[in-house]
Amino acid sequence: MVSLITPTQGNPIALKRTMDSLVDVCDEFIVGDVCVFDEDREIIESYKNDYNLKTVRLPFDFIFKHGFSETLNTLALATSNNLVLYLNVGEIVAPDAAKVLAQISDDYNAYYIDHATERHRWWRFYNKKELRWDGLIHEELIGEYRPYHQPIFRFADTDKDMVNPFKAKVYNSIKECVYWRQLMRLVDEPEVKASTNEGWIAFANNTYQSMKDRLDAKGDGYLAFINGDFDMFVRYITDNPEFEKERYESSIAIEYQGNKLFLL
Repeated sequence: MVSLITPTQGNPIALKRTMDSLVDVCDEFIVGDVCVFDEDREIIESYKNDYNLKTVRLPFDFIFKHGFSETLNTLALATSNNLVLYLNVGEIVAPDAAKVLAQISDDYNAYYIDHATERHRWWRFYNKKELRWDGLIHEELIGEYRPYHQPIFRFADTDKDMVNPFKAKVYNSIKECVYWRQLMRLVDEPEVKASTNEGWIAFANNTYQSMKDRLDAKGDGYLAFINGDFDMFVRYITDNPEFEKERYESSIAIEYQGNKLFLL
């Protein structure tokens, strides 16, 4: 009896891919709906015909304002099961369901998933009664771990929806607003860092001005999140020529995956 939790801006094709990879393990899917486009929401709602799916509708700026841990803890509260698995939309696993379920025991409250190429242990399968998410960004579970020391899944990343280039660009713009704002808060509001790993705090300090400049350059696209004004954001992406000029870049520093403790 395992529940999947995942927040999404949309990307219904990638969401279905994630759920399909877990149908033999998870008997419940909890989707945090921060969708921008109504047609994406309608597709996701239609999945209730084929999956035991519950959507939790959140304001479009919920993750921006509250961070990732609060978002995941909010979704975990909506689950019927105590055992919870967190994946991002587009992430998939290829489990032998019988083998996975045979490893679950009351002796453990935390299980990790690994990756084919990365050494990090992703502790994302847990008992919500004993552990909870903490930290502003690149969140980690806190509580008294009783860990199972074998990977329960191996996961892989797959592409988000690329059928509509305009939507894909909107999702990228939102991702920048959300992620960079959380990183900037580590500098501007250190009292809210909670259990955020020190490595991410150092990263935030080193890249602060670059993130601030790029967010400020979004103009109303960024102010819409600051003000919680969805209509302003829609106007920005549909009527503002500055949106067409946005370009998306990544930093290799983002490959940092937290405390080396989790490599042991």
